[in-house]
Amino acid sequence: MPSSFKTEKLGLNFWANIDRPVRSDFNLDNAVIDSVVGNHIDNNSIHLTENDRNKLRDTYSITLLQGTDNSSRTLTLDFSPSLVLYYAVDKPPAVYADGVNKVYFAVSAKESGGSGGVDLSGSTVTISHTTTGDIRYDLNNSARQYVLIAVR
Repeated sequence: MPSSFKTEKLGLNFWANIDRPVRSDFNLDNAVIDSVVGNHIDNNSIHLTENDRNKLRDTYSITLLQGTDNSSRTLTLDFSPSLVLYYAVDKPPAVYADGVNKVYFAVSAKESGGSGGVDLSGSTVTISHTTTGDIRYDLNNSARQYVLIAVR
């Protein structure tokens, strides 16, 4: 015989002294609890996924690099960033001098591309140190240090 009373939220059996519990009542209550709690645990709209936790825990990384004078440089990160910023220490983003635009800053985003001078593909960042027309991407000069900021 089921209980004389039920719990308010889940309708579980709530026995009075005169009730005689039976196995099927317990099994039904356990099935209700398993379903309700299981659905709650699996609800990613109210709980963080592992990927969300990683983003909150390690939201960005900062790396200081010395230039090498190579025309390009490839860096592999231990995660796939959504955005990278790369710039020369103690330099403005760009300077026009002697008919050339010298660029010391570059940005790239996973979904929308970015400026010239840096490319983002998965966890790989490629830095260019080249001249295209009147633009000189001065992003790997051995006389300078650079900062790479990668955002998850």
